Amino acid sequence: MHHNQTVKNIISPLFIFALVCSLSSCEGTVASSDPTAPFTVSVDKSTIEADGKDVATLTVTDANGLILTDDQHIKDVSFHIVETDAYLTRKTNTFSAIDNGTYTIEGMYKGKPCEAPVKVTASNRSKYEVFTKKVAIYRLTATWCQYCPSMTSALASIDDYSKDHSVVMAFHSDNYFGLKESGKYLADHILSQFGGTGYPYAVYSLSSGSGAHKRNDLIGFIMDELYNHPAKSGIKATSIVSGDKVSVSASVKVSAEGKYDLGCALIQNGLNGGSDAMESVYDNVVRNISGNYRYMSDKAFTLKASEEKNGLSFDNIQFDSANQKDCSIVLYTLVKDADAVRIDNVVSFPVGGSVDYVYNK
Repeated sequence: MHHNQTVKNIISPLFIFALVCSLSSCEGTVASSDPTAPFTVSVDKSTIEADGKDVATLTVTDANGLILTDDQHIKDVSFHIVETDAYLTRKTNTFSAIDNGTYTIEGMYKGKPCEAPVKVTASNRSKYEVFTKKVAIYRLTATWCQYCPSMTSALASIDDYSKDHSVVMAFHSDNYFGLKESGKYLADHILSQFGGTGYPYAVYSLSSGSGAHKRNDLIGFIMDELYNHPAKSGIKATSIVSGDKVSVSASVKVSAEGKYDLGCALIQNGLNGGSDAMESVYDNVVRNISGNYRYMSDKAFTLKASEEKNGLSFDNIQFDSANQKDCSIVLYTLVKDADAVRIDNVVSFPVGGSVDYVYNK
């Protein structure tokens, strides 16, 4: 009897202690795994350099101060840049910029918005890039290609910022709209140069190529070019129409010494694909282009920083004068980069129109 009583006295406190610990542990687990609204977004600095390298770090916390931008929760966090209607890459909470401006950044956790956005101002872009850059996108396609409409849809859906910073040129590999060089479609030349195996395919400023055709993939390639290859050159030009031909006079100015070349293309929108085509209408179709669409020509020139090359011209370019409103001139600068050649900058303007240098501030 004494023995049993002793055992009872020992077990009871241990049981109670274990029960209390168990309840406490369960309560703690619920609190840490279930973030509570409202959510708050904050930023470590409100001003950054517009060099693409300086970053502002964003933090999202819940009502209890739980940090949701840590490794455990960041998969459920997203950041929306209001001015560009773009989102930071998934699982990223750092913001950088390559354009001057004040950016409004909205934070969200599992689709639930934070109470208020934060603002970050980027400045001094002209210290890092004199001329505003656009990315030349060679879209390789064909009217018979059943998968190519997905690339068309993806390009149409990219955010406004990416559209404003790129120029699309569609090279076709078919008898409808395809141009040939040495008996081979230009699209096929470009595809083989970049190791592509089929369509659709896109080449970004002759720097990288990919068959990826999802919206976020395309935005990523455009942004990589903008961040990794700041423009060294600017282009100004004017065009004069005479019947069904247009002539272009241009100048190139550079911010860095190097070897450069200038190319010219004529593109057209609204072309009817025909009854057997995979798309009813084709835009940005290359109807005419200079021979240096992949490599520099023997007319390439060397300039020192701040020098300008005048007197560049492309004469008597054939175009569809009955549909002049659908036709545009594209001018692009090629630059020597180590052993490679890439497109440094590109501009487009209506046939019969003009373009001036576009400077960063």
